[in-house]
Amino acid sequence: SKTSIISVDTNSSKYKRLSKLYGHDKAIKMCSKQLWKGMSMGQIKESVGVPVSSTKENTHVGIKETLNYSDRILVIINGSLSSWTNK
Repeated sequence: SKTSIISVDTNSSKYKRLSKLYGHDKAIKMCSKQLWKGMSMGQIKESVGVPVSSTKENTHVGIKETLNYSDRILVIINGSLSSWTNK
């Protein structure tokens, strides 16, 4: 297994704000622009920013939102990050 060391400035205002909201581990991930399954829309925007475009549709599994970024596509089901693919 590979271990990656992530360096985040824990004195930054962004880290401090996110760690208050979501806790240390998630704040570190968001400050280093990581994604994980189950992220909320707010967490996604904090981590990778606002998408270039997005679509929303009702499906058999619930509300499906597709967020288009310049380098990847994120799929949110019922407000929670389900999957993503790099372009």
